[in-house]
Amino acid sequence: MKAGESCKIAEQGSSTPLTANPFPQQNSQHRREGLSAVRVLPHHKMDPLFTAVVEATEEAVYNSLFKATAMTGRDNHFCQALPVKRVLEICRNYNVLD
Repeated sequence: MKAGESCKIAEQGSSTPLTANPFPQQNSQHRREGLSAVRVLPHHKMDPLFTAVVEATEEAVYNSLFKATAMTGRDNHFCQALPVKRVLEICRNYNVLD
């Protein structure tokens, strides 16, 4: 299954902003002058970062769905766990499994 395939991953040339380091190291001259030294990652090197974010988010969603167990919460509210076998069967029927 590929949840990330339902959206476009930001990539080189994208107008999507990325801030990699909000706390750049400063040398003493920069501190005196109130300047920050910023090192910039070239656009072509950012593509794997965007891909990694999508993949990590996808994995977190699947883990939360498929690893959750039935539970009773506040005021005795009960929530059944996701029926994994049935979900996998539906996914196979719709060809969404790798």
